[in-house]
Amino acid sequence: MSSVSIITCFEEGTLDILRTWLSAVSCHTHIPVNIFVVKASTFSANTERSLKPLCGGNITLNIINVPSSMIKTEREHGSMLDVAVAHIVKSDYVITMDSDCFPVQDGWIEEMVNDLEHDAFVATSGILYPWQPPPQEMSRKKLEYRARSQYCWNMTHVACEITRYDEMMD
Repeated sequence: MSSVSIITCFEEGTLDILRTWLSAVSCHTHIPVNIFVVKASTFSANTERSLKPLCGGNITLNIINVPSSMIKTEREHGSMLDVAVAHIVKSDYVITMDSDCFPVQDGWIEEMVNDLEHDAFVATSGILYPWQPPPQEMSRKKLEYRARSQYCWNMTHVACEITRYDEMMD
């Protein structure tokens, strides 16, 4: 199996959602995965320690604190994802997930990887949620641009997306 990293952004006041998300990912993930929780401020040492037991033996939890100077207020979420992808994540595949997008079935990662590895026409696989297209001035090299440019029904963004790491860096 290829190496997979999962990135999610954490927002203050949503620690219970993050704990539920980690538990769901751990419950339904049976391959080695690196999880990166990206945050605009720092976790307390106690909070970070309390999250580790929620991860099964296949999951390595990494906390990334993004300096406020690297976050653009009009696109906080996208800025934090860009930092994680550009500086931290090194794997064959990268999954970005909203922290309120929970896996509910075993084999969920394997199925998404399979879509990419066995269908030449699939560039991204994931779950969509109504949103809006990227602004024209947004750099096409940004992960947020790729996510927001995925058109489906009523203009969507991706709540859970898997992409080949190399393609994101092109």
